[in-house]
Order: sequence, then structure tokens, then C-alpha cells
Amino acid sequence: MNIGIDIRSLLEKERSGVGEYTYELLNAIFDIDKENQYYLFYNSFKKVEDNFLVEWKKYQNVHFCGFRWPNKLLNFCFKFLRWPKIDRLIVHSSWFMVPLSPSGRGKGEGKLNLFFIPNLNFLAVSRGVKKIITIHDLSFLRYPRFFSWKRRLWHRFVNPQKLIRGADKIIAVSENTKRDLVELYKVVSEKVGVICSGVTPHLASPPRGEEIAENLPRPSGERVGLPATPALAWQAGVRGLEEVKKKYNLPENFILFLGTLEPRKNIKGLIRAFEIFKQSSKFQVISYKLVIVGPRGWLCKRILARAEKSPVRDDIKFINYISPEEKFAFYKLARLFVYPSFYEGFGFPPLEAAQVGTPVIVSTNSSLPEVMGEAALMVDPYNPAEMAKAMAECLTDENLRKSLVEKGKKQAEKFSLINTANEFLSLIRQ
Repeated sequence: MNIGIDIRSLLEKERSGVGEYTYELLNAIFDIDKENQYYLFYNSFKKVEDNFLVEWKKYQNVHFCGFRWPNKLLNFCFKFLRWPKIDRLIVHSSWFMVPLSPSGRGKGEGKLNLFFIPNLNFLAVSRGVKKIITIHDLSFLRYPRFFSWKRRLWHRFVNPQKLIRGADKIIAVSENTKRDLVELYKVVSEKVGVICSGVTPHLASPPRGEEIAENLPRPSGERVGLPATPALAWQAGVRGLEEVKKKYNLPENFILFLGTLEPRKNIKGLIRAFEIFKQSSKFQVISYKLVIVGPRGWLCKRILARAEKSPVRDDIKFINYISPEEKFAFYKLARLFVYPSFYEGFGFPPLEAAQVGTPVIVSTNSSLPEVMGEAALMVDPYNPAEMAKAMAECLTDENLRKSLVEKGKKQAEKFSLINTANEFLSLIRQ
């Protein structure tokens, strides 16, 4: 089959959760599938760097189809003219592999059989092309107050309901998202397939030093083979953690939050819970700091102002966007990970933190109980006192910590990228 994929989300300078989903899923698919031809559609008026996703250029069946329309003009044409058709752009490009005719003489008629849309976006695709779309969440319907007027206007113009109605199959990343699709958009349940997202394997906590060194990159980009001794490998792994700790001036003991600074993530509630946690003498955990990591989102200034007014502001540290490679070190160095979001379609960070052996606290809403199961403490995101109590329990009760660490690693094993990719491939074969 000839399969088109919209990879415009990967052009963002700071990759979002949707970008991570797209990148990691495609990585796994390309490793498995050598038969289908993949055509990756993207558009940028500015020149895209030559090393753009260079690791995918090694696959013979993966083709980059880049166009240089002004984005606003292209989106306008998609929205109001239903033109140009993305599949026709790809087929008429020099990247498209035109098959032989059935007689074996000359070239046959080439076309895309399927187009995969990993996130909501403006687009136009011909009628004869099957369409699969991934819906991560419907938070813009559930909680419109968590979005800026510009973002609400963007969703209105994109018209998610029309995109969903026009898709041949919908992928929901959780049962919670599927329920929302059925309830809010009245989608027929059979049209929605749940394919849970997978966790990036390289974030796994290495149990032995040699496994750390085995994955250390050489200057050429190749991987290091087996190290001379496990001791040297372990030193290399520890040195990597220490370098990140030094680079960001991280405290010895800290509670971690990782996510975009925006109202939906309930960071103000986390700050209030941290205040209660610090000010209650019975907790006896005065040395702990709160580290909040993530790019600045909508209304982030209000979050920063709230922290600045906090009586424990000296114990709160904000760090902007970090690379995906650095996430392992932050999760590993943290004593506790807290994710009190009001709503999540899936929620990567809690699962990633659990994967490396860090105890996790999450909200009792949306998809988080489904994703974390019994591998995290659940709290009411509207109750900072309950959150503070859970934080204290995780940091002082060693039996609880041990239990959460063991359950967390087992829970993360259920969300394999290989399984996610295989389920996707099974779906497109249908």
C-alpha cells in the first residue's frame, strides 16, 4: 500500500506531546514494516534543515514530501476551497514511486491508498483515499475555559467534528477519549478503535551500568558496544545524571512536575499543595524543593506570578523546555513525580516517570486512572490538602514507595511502542 502521513507536528521547534506521539509511533512502525510505502507530508515556507529526521532517511520505503506554501495561505485553501488535495500533491511529486501497469509494460496509475492524520489540522484529501485520524482528547469541548480565545477559534476553524465524521477509522489513545467521542460527537462506537500510546524505550531505567554505556552515542552517531567493565559503564551513567543535575542546578531532593505551563495542568493547585506540604511541621520534609519543568503555555505568566507570591517561593524552581534525551535524568533524579492535571487524553509523563522507578501521584480523572491503574496514588486535583498529604506519604513511607516503584515499572511494561505500532499496522490492513 501507499500510505500518506501528515507530519507537520514534527516541524515545531519544541516538540509537544502530539509531536512525541507522532515521532515515536512512526519510529516503531518504520522499524517493523518494510513492505508498505510511506509518504511523509509536511509544509514549510522556510527551508527545513537538511538533517530533518535524518534517521528516517535510511528506510527505503520512507519518502519525505515537503512543500513550501505559506502556511496561512495553504490552510485557507484547505478550509474554504478544499484544494489542493494532499494525496494529489504527493502523487504528482518527484518522490512518488509509480508502480508498473498490470501488464508489466510501462508505468501504471499511482495513488495513495490511505492517509494517516496523527492530530487535528487543516487538510484536504481526495474521496477515494481512506483516512485514519488519531484523537488524543476532547479537552477543548470538556473544558473550553482552559484554552485561549485564539486556540478556541483555531478549533472552530479546523472543525474537528467534520474531520472525525469524514474519517474511515478513528484511533482513540484511551478508553476515556473513546467515551468522549461517543458522548460528545455521537460517533458510532464501532468506528473508534482504542490504541493506547506507547512509552519510549530509551527512557527505561537501566538496571545495570553496562546497559547505560551500551547506549552512549559515539561522536559519529554510532552506538557504543559492550563496555570494558560494568563499573566503568555505571560511572558513565552516573556521570550523565550528574551533568544534567549540574547543568540545571537541581537540588538534592526535589518533587518534579513536567508538562506545559497552562491552566489545564493545575500547576497553581500543585503550588498550593506544596505550600501545605512545606508548612506542616508533622511532615518533617523541609529540605524538599519543587521543580516545575516545561515550555511556557497560555496564561503561564499567572502561574509564574502565583509562584512568586508563594511563602515558599525560594523552594520552587522553574525550568523551560528540556530535550527528550534529558527527561530520563529528571525523572531519575526526582524523589517524586506529581501530575495533578484536570484533564488528560492519555498522559505520557506519569507513565514515563513510573518506568524509571520514580513514585507517582496523579489526578483521579479523565484517562489517568486508566493509564496508571494501581501504580500511582490518586488525588482530587481540586483538593490541595489531599495532594499535600499524598506527597508526604510517598516521601516518608518506604513500604509505600517500594510498592509504587514496583507497580509502576510493571504498569509501564504494558504500554509498549512495538505493541502500539503492531496494532496500527493491523488496523490499516483491515
